[in-house]
Amino acid sequence: MHSFKFPSHEILLESIAREVGFEEISVSHRVAPAIRIIPRAYTTVLDAYLNPILRSYVNQIRTHLTDDSALALFSSSGALVPADQFTGKDSILSGPAGGVVGFSKTAQAAGITKSIGFDMGGTSTDVSRFDGEYHYHYEVEKSGVFIVAPTLAIETVAAGGGSICEYDGKRFLVGPKSAGADPGPACYGKSGPLCLTDINLFLGRIKKDSFPFPLDLAAVETKLKQIQHQIKQFAKQDRSLMWIAEGFLKIAVAKTAQAIRLVSIQKGYDVTDYALVSFGGAAGQICCKVAEELGIGKILVHPQAGVLSAYGIGLADRVIHRSQGIYRKLTNATDLETQFQSLSKDIQQEFDNLDLKARYGNHSVVDFQNKVDVRYAGTESYLTIEFENTDSNASQFELEHQKRFGFLQQHAIEIGMIRVEGRVGTTSLQKSSQKSLQKSLQKSLQSDNSLKNKPAGDNSWHRLPACEEESPTGWQQVPSTPRTIDRAMLTTSDEITGPTLIFDPLATTFIDAGWKGQLFDDGQLLITKASGLKTVDESRSSQRFH
Repeated sequence: MHSFKFPSHEILLESIAREVGFEEISVSHRVAPAIRIIPRAYTTVLDAYLNPILRSYVNQIRTHLTDDSALALFSSSGALVPADQFTGKDSILSGPAGGVVGFSKTAQAAGITKSIGFDMGGTSTDVSRFDGEYHYHYEVEKSGVFIVAPTLAIETVAAGGGSICEYDGKRFLVGPKSAGADPGPACYGKSGPLCLTDINLFLGRIKKDSFPFPLDLAAVETKLKQIQHQIKQFAKQDRSLMWIAEGFLKIAVAKTAQAIRLVSIQKGYDVTDYALVSFGGAAGQICCKVAEELGIGKILVHPQAGVLSAYGIGLADRVIHRSQGIYRKLTNATDLETQFQSLSKDIQQEFDNLDLKARYGNHSVVDFQNKVDVRYAGTESYLTIEFENTDSNASQFELEHQKRFGFLQQHAIEIGMIRVEGRVGTTSLQKSSQKSLQKSLQKSLQSDNSLKNKPAGDNSWHRLPACEEESPTGWQQVPSTPRTIDRAMLTTSDEITGPTLIFDPLATTFIDAGWKGQLFDDGQLLITKASGLKTVDESRSSQRFH
């Protein structure tokens, strides 16, 4: 129970376990050196369960590597960890964490200092915030299991391309049930349920022939008609297929926007100060609507948006976290600087053992960041604040508490854990690319009235939710909107106004009416809220758009 402070019994049990033949042993005072036995026990059991599986996985990889290869794995904290130090508790959220590193670094390269990541995949949406530093949760709960480990602060909602859209007799639902990859959405042609991907296809937000297999629009219409019949039966209302599809889309947008509010507004940050970075296979189809819901005016879409989580792992830094429990009143914590120095020394020694300088040269200087968990006496939850010096801890805590909760208390202040993060930047985007991206950003934000509208030509039929009384076919003829553009054909001189559908091998991006797009030198697409734009001049056709 108290091994976080008195580990002698655990150390004895560990030695006995090794003597009798156990090879994988997880010991709680090393796995999660923190007070509160229940979360520490959960974390240690989880670690013990996963470690043998991870070791087998790592050994399989090593059979394909040369002896001088250095293998590292990506952790939930957004760090590359040497394979022999990677443990089960570090692996739970490593996939979404890759997206956080990917969107933050590519946004910085574009000159955007405040960004919110919007990662919508097949079953869920992950959102997170970046404003120059990474934000962490040091204790998280997933599926009823408490995990004590540094994990990047990510909010997840059950809304993705495969989320099932259904009517329960009273309301529309998008998720949490998912069709998965098999059978997948109805348009996959495998008798799957109606999903968000089907809604995007029906609304013209996905190019029908851009998938590696043909999409079945007729199957989507059949599913929508079934819901149309249910609404008539239960609600005694006649609703068009367009009204139904738009309804499901609005729900998906609202669920995503609410998750973004949790990482911004609920934390005391103005969401309108941030750019939305859209990635994952399904985010691009609704990114403009999500931004409009939140009042965000800038959206960034990387050319690798469909696989940005994997791309982010390649950009990850080497990071080591160390912590130590203090558990005393702030007024009695007079030796924190010494304890921070001790943890920093341990981290520096660990980095020296990795010999990063041989691989990364002078870029291997360790950047240390000190943090401390602080709370009012008698309360349960801590706030983690950056440590400057002992004298300023109280005022820093009160500022953060006022910002987060809107009030202060006349209670004593307690310190829980002290934390040190050591970071070595092992990768970076090219400075020349960053410079040109910043120029493109500035140009795009300043040139609302100098757009070079380039239309495209073959979508003469498009669904419009203009009114309830639609034609029997559900289609209206409109002049070549939205345009459909192959992203590979775009150049930095092209500025595209919505509605426009941009497709590439990895993702589809829909620029809504009232928005405009500008390509950066390295292929990133900046979408900004437009004002006073003229109608597309259809006579200015171009073979580059098709």
